[in-house]
Amino acid sequence: MEMDVVYIRSYPGRPNADDDDSPAATATASDPANLRRRWRVSIRVNDHDPVEAVITDPFQEVQYRTVLETYLKSSDRAVPWNSNDLTEGNTSSDASRGVGNRNGNDNLGRVSGNRNDNDNDSGRHKALDEEASRAEQLIREYSENLLAQIELGAGIFGFGATEAQIFIVEHHDVDPTSKTLGGIHCLAWELLEAVQAAHLPKLRLRVSRIIDFPARRGLRAPPPLMAPLAAVQADQSAQFKVLLVVARDFARTDAGRDPEPDLAQWPLMRFQKKLRSRMLLEVVRPGSREELERHLQLRASQRVEFNLVHFDLHGRIMRDENGTLVPWLLFAQQHDGGIYTMPETNLAKAEEVAELLSRYRIENVVLNACLSAYNRTGPATNLAHIFLKHGIQNVSAMWYYVHWQTVATYLETFYEQLLVKCIDFHVAAQRGREAIRQKPTPRAEREYHDFFLCVNYARNVHRTESMMRELSPSPSTRSHESGVSNASGRSPRIGSGWTPRLGDSLYLGDEPVMRLQLHLLELEFKLTTFRVVYATDLRQGGSDLDATMERMINMWLLTNFIDEVHYYKAKDFAKRKPAKGVISPRDRRTRATSGGYLQLLFPRPVRALRQTLHVVREVDPVMDPGWQADHSENLRREERRYLAGKGLGRLAQRVRDEGDSFLLLLGNGNMQWWKVHLDHLQGEWWAHTPWGFTPHSRGRSTPVPENAPPSTKSLSSARKQVRAEQRRRIFPTIEFASRVSHFDPESDYRDFHGFFNLFWIGLAIMGITTMLRNFKDTGYPLRIQIWSLFTVKLWHLAIADFLMVAGTAVSLPLHRWTRARAPDSAWTWKNGGMAVQSVYQVAWLALWIVIPFWLEWTWTAQVFLLLHTMVLLMKMHSYAFYNGHLSETEKRLRALDNPSSEADRGPAYQYPAAVLRKGSISGIPTSMNPTAAGKPTLGEQTPPEEDDTQSADELETLREDLARELTSPMGNVTYPRNLTWSNYFDYLLCPTLCYELEYPRTKSINWTSLNAKIVATFGCIFLLTITSEEFIVPVLADASRRLEEVAVTSGSVSESMLILAESISWLLFPFMLTFLLVFLVIFEYVLGAFAEITHFADRHFYADWWNSTDWMEFSREWNVPVYSFLRRHVYSASRPHTGKAGAMVITFLISAVGHEIVMACITKKIRGYGFVCQMLQLPIVMLQRTKWVRGRETLNNVCFWCSMIMGLSLICALYVLV
Repeated sequence: MEMDVVYIRSYPGRPNADDDDSPAATATASDPANLRRRWRVSIRVNDHDPVEAVITDPFQEVQYRTVLETYLKSSDRAVPWNSNDLTEGNTSSDASRGVGNRNGNDNLGRVSGNRNDNDNDSGRHKALDEEASRAEQLIREYSENLLAQIELGAGIFGFGATEAQIFIVEHHDVDPTSKTLGGIHCLAWELLEAVQAAHLPKLRLRVSRIIDFPARRGLRAPPPLMAPLAAVQADQSAQFKVLLVVARDFARTDAGRDPEPDLAQWPLMRFQKKLRSRMLLEVVRPGSREELERHLQLRASQRVEFNLVHFDLHGRIMRDENGTLVPWLLFAQQHDGGIYTMPETNLAKAEEVAELLSRYRIENVVLNACLSAYNRTGPATNLAHIFLKHGIQNVSAMWYYVHWQTVATYLETFYEQLLVKCIDFHVAAQRGREAIRQKPTPRAEREYHDFFLCVNYARNVHRTESMMRELSPSPSTRSHESGVSNASGRSPRIGSGWTPRLGDSLYLGDEPVMRLQLHLLELEFKLTTFRVVYATDLRQGGSDLDATMERMINMWLLTNFIDEVHYYKAKDFAKRKPAKGVISPRDRRTRATSGGYLQLLFPRPVRALRQTLHVVREVDPVMDPGWQADHSENLRREERRYLAGKGLGRLAQRVRDEGDSFLLLLGNGNMQWWKVHLDHLQGEWWAHTPWGFTPHSRGRSTPVPENAPPSTKSLSSARKQVRAEQRRRIFPTIEFASRVSHFDPESDYRDFHGFFNLFWIGLAIMGITTMLRNFKDTGYPLRIQIWSLFTVKLWHLAIADFLMVAGTAVSLPLHRWTRARAPDSAWTWKNGGMAVQSVYQVAWLALWIVIPFWLEWTWTAQVFLLLHTMVLLMKMHSYAFYNGHLSETEKRLRALDNPSSEADRGPAYQYPAAVLRKGSISGIPTSMNPTAAGKPTLGEQTPPEEDDTQSADELETLREDLARELTSPMGNVTYPRNLTWSNYFDYLLCPTLCYELEYPRTKSINWTSLNAKIVATFGCIFLLTITSEEFIVPVLADASRRLEEVAVTSGSVSESMLILAESISWLLFPFMLTFLLVFLVIFEYVLGAFAEITHFADRHFYADWWNSTDWMEFSREWNVPVYSFLRRHVYSASRPHTGKAGAMVITFLISAVGHEIVMACITKKIRGYGFVCQMLQLPIVMLQRTKWVRGRETLNNVCFWCSMIMGLSLICALYVLV
């Protein structure tokens, strides 16, 4: 059912009725102040024919000043308004300087209990109250008059009308001039929303203003927005992107002091905390016009488009260079490098700001600036009109001067409706005005009804969802859609509650939202301008500087201002001179870990604007140690002060050189102390004292007494000289300090990239000298024994590999077939599909193991096909079994649509994740069948007679769990939409063995990196071939010949063992090189190249396995893709049935069988050496974890490397020679 929609249109070319020769116009021509403007309009209700009518202004021109402006001005202002500044004919000096230059002439003036002395006069209060009551009566008559004219003109509201939407539409020419008289938007149409007509007691009206601009010829339409606001509201996996610009005039003082800069930031951050990852909020710091442009440009280059930009700053009407009144916005002014006193302001034309927003395709704008929708003199002074003309779709602005409490009430409700409840922009604005009516602004000991000042404009007339009733979707549809909601946020259009995305609880902690104050805004200005700031509480009791800075840091992290925070103590910089001037922080915080280190699993999708904030605590005791009676203690403290000053200076210089970091020092000294002790940092001093308070001063450091030893006096004098002239010494000074070497275990140095380069240089030297020696001995640079194997039956390999890959595609049609079966069919996944898939996998593997033997391939071709077969076997298994699980989950969800059915209502089965993204920390799934996990069934938990009375909440929770299981971790793909050939082939190319509905992706291909990885792949293969030709094959051939001779002659076992041991020793070095090169070519270059080609963003193919202390750690870090597969599809699948120990044995058993198959195919021998060595890792690990061995990291790492190097040589010698 739809409400009535009324369109009141005013077209260009239709002159105001007062311009004609009518008697009314003639009668008022002699006194323009008493003029009542009239407009010819057309009124249309729904789809009926329009009706022509004339709308007469309910007020005379003079009444807007004598009634409306007088009522709106606050009696708690120090200086009254000068309303003549806003008239077209005024040329006073005040107007040329701009409205609002004086106290009380501008936006939002918040007062902290200060009033005029006359306010205490009871007679004055009574007169003001009577005057306000008369004004409110006239304003009520204004709204009733306006409503009556609409009814008489079109007869739209009959008896019993309850609700209607009114669109006030102004049609404009392309380039309206400033001389154009104001259109029908000059009227206070929003007053209709509070009309109380006696004959229409239940009538409720909603008002939206529309400005229609004709399309310009020859101009291309702008490209569509990536995610319009309405699309974000409808798609719960999408994210609201809001940009806030805050600026204040710090020159105002006392009663005219600016309001605190949290009018918009406070509600936005509260709703960000509620919506969590569903909302991206960023703040332009500092709030200058130039920084706004840089911010938009940076985010546009990263393909981030903001849905809404909010300007929390002042608005003014001033004359431009041509003497025309135009709107301006008051931004912060960037510091020019001169002497700093306080943040200054800078005016920017609304036209320039609109062009900037249009360039970056901003769709919605909110302004709480006074006069941002002022249009009494025509559209040229209407800032909202200018924004719409440049392509902004929706604007919320202020019709006149507005009080800060009115703005706060409006924004609180507006953003709650728009972002949390996902209501249309203009309906949210209407709800905001309704909130002001319910909670009027108290001023001068009475409530003022100024809700109609908050107006909303749009370019297009559109019907919103709020104009009709919605149909209720089926339960499975709601649950399925809420599965996507669990990845971001739930819209009330879809569900009754809101479920955050998995990991959202880690984004925002329990810290309360901070109320930003003026002096804290100054801190942001100083930090972004000077980069180095000394923050002090001036020893004020209860200031709690540390807690305030922590809340500020939390706010900066949540709004993407900085990416990480490093915490130090000042004494850390006095310990030693660290490598490259870098001191390791005592603690770190990042955007990812601001809610705990588990948040590392859920990284933010948008990069931070700046990189690092360095916070140094306990600065004062280190930099101003004072004087002690102990002479040696004074020397030690002086040395620490000197070294700390040098270290802080290096850090400050590094911060300035980096250009995207900041340094914040915390102390309690006054400005004089800062100048004496830390002036060499070239930063700024900031006091944690609210504006309007008198800071307390702190004296200098403790003076040296007269009876101090001469040495102490000399040190004090030298300290003063160093503070005054940091570079006074002429002879070069060598700095000595207590410090360790780079290789010391206590060293903080971790960059050894040069050794990686040295490794490659050594391999190049080996290859070059080998080729030179071969050329000298044989006349050819390379031996061809192994090279020739690469080309034997190459076409066999190509065809077989293609057919082998094509054979895996059977899984997709097989899964589609099993999914289409009825739940009680014998061919669903759990009944028969799993068995069919398993039999097919076994037959498929056996076929491609036998094929190379049957075709008599070389060992090189056989190794390639076998390894590729193993990889695709794991890929096929993961794809089939994971989708099979999703198929059964979908059937359970659909079965719950019928509450009376005998559907399985046991706990939802969460499939083990490839990485710990969902489920339990251990990654062990919840059983689909409660009895399988050892839990009592539903029938055992509750009496039989209560089974049918299970609560709706439990059923809905089960639906939510099942729907979440069908949704990808990032919330963009839902089963069964993934069952496509393109998705399957993409999965085959992705460098992972674990199938997921969706993977994180990079935005583009790094072609330089891709080409480098391809070249490095062939380079590694070349070096592997040279190593085998020169150092492995000759040793094995010689050992084999010698063993045959021994067997023919003496048959001595000891001599055979000696030959075998000698061969193993010769193979140690080449197999160590082979091991490292195989690691690099597979996990760094081949997988990295495929990741680059497929935009696969998760490049964690290995960890620092070279630091492993046992084989269990090595198995986790050496081959992450295979480890993830075994943990997900073997260990986690078997653990609920066999326990932890049994699952571990099964996992190692399957791994050992796989390794033995590879070795048997290479050597064409079944010996079992690889199987035995693999299973021996279990007792070795148990031994390494005993109390006698555990904790000896260096010893365990040495043992690991020795066993690795010797094990490879031993296995090769045993398989080849024995």
